[in-house]
Amino acid sequence: MSIWQDKVAASLIRLGQKIGTSGPPTPVLLAALEANHWFTNYYIQTALQGVRLWMQEKSLEAFRQKYPPRPGAALRIGIIAAGNLPLVGFHDVMITLLSGHRVVLRLSHQDEVLMRWLLQSWIAELPELDTYIDIVSNPDPEIDFLVATGSDNTARYLEAAFAHVPRMIRKNRFSMALLRPEDSEKQFLTLCEDVLLYNGLGCRNVSNFLLLPGVKIERLSKILTNARRDRINPLYLERLDQERAQRKLLAQPYTDAGTMLLLRATQPSSAAMGVGYVIDIQDDIAAEAMIEAWRDQIQCIAGRDTAFGTTQFPRIDDFADGKDLMLILSKM
Repeated sequence: MSIWQDKVAASLIRLGQKIGTSGPPTPVLLAALEANHWFTNYYIQTALQGVRLWMQEKSLEAFRQKYPPRPGAALRIGIIAAGNLPLVGFHDVMITLLSGHRVVLRLSHQDEVLMRWLLQSWIAELPELDTYIDIVSNPDPEIDFLVATGSDNTARYLEAAFAHVPRMIRKNRFSMALLRPEDSEKQFLTLCEDVLLYNGLGCRNVSNFLLLPGVKIERLSKILTNARRDRINPLYLERLDQERAQRKLLAQPYTDAGTMLLLRATQPSSAAMGVGYVIDIQDDIAAEAMIEAWRDQIQCIAGRDTAFGTTQFPRIDDFADGKDLMLILSKM
C-alpha cells in the first residue's frame, strides 16, 4: 500500500506543476462560468492557486510523514462534494486517495465542470487512478465511510439516510476576525479578501468582526468601502443592493461599508450575503470566552489562528471543522 500511496503523491506533485503553468483551458473555464454564475474567472484562478499549495513537494511530503502507511485493503469512501466555491470538494478527494482508499464521488452540479477537469488532469498523470475514482449520482449504501459537506438541513437528511454508515458530515460554519488597534493598514486591507472572496459564500469567509477597544467601526467600513470592485461578482453587488433596500424599508440601522452592510451585534451569527456583524469586545479575555462559547460553529479566526488575507488558503493539514480526515482514513 505504501508504494501505491507514494505513486499517488508523486502524481499529485506533477499535477500541481502542470496546472500551475496552464490552468483550465478556455472551453472548461467558459463552461464552468456558465454552469455557476456565482463563479468568476478571478475566483477560479484564486481557488486553483490555493489547491496548488497542497501539491508542493516539500509541504506534501511533510504532511505525509505525520501518518504511517496504511496496511489494509482499500475501502470505498463516499464523498458528497459541495459546490458553493470552485473546487471546494477537491481536498476530500485528494486526502482519500493519499490515504490509499477509493473514492465514490457525488459532484455538485454547481462545480462539476472544474472538478471533472481537475480529476481527469490528475488521472492523466497516473492512469491507474481511474479505477480508484467512481463518479456517481448518489453514493450507494454499501460504502465503508461517508464524507459530506452541506447545510444544516442537508446534514440532518444525510445523518438519517446514512445512519448505518460510519460518517463525517459537516454543517454550516462561519468565520470571524479579531481586530486590534495595533493591526496595520496593510493587514486591514488584506482582510478584504477574507470577507469578499467567493461572494462571502464559504465557511472560511469572515462575516463576524470582534473589535477590541481602540478599533472603530469606521476604520473597518473605510477599508471595505475601498475594496477592489473589479474582483467582485456583479451578482453579489446586486444582492447587496437588495439587502440595503430591505433594511431601509424596515428602518433597521446599519453602517454602509460600500461592499458590505455592517450591523451591530452582541454575539456572532451566520450572516446573509453582503452582511457582517460587528461586536465590540471588552478585552482579550472576553474575546476568548466568546470564541470558546461558539467554537463548534466557527471555522477560522483571522487575526488569531489565521493571518489576515489567508483564510481562503488553508494549509493541506488545515482540515474543515478541525477533524483530521487523513488520520481517520489512515486507521481504517
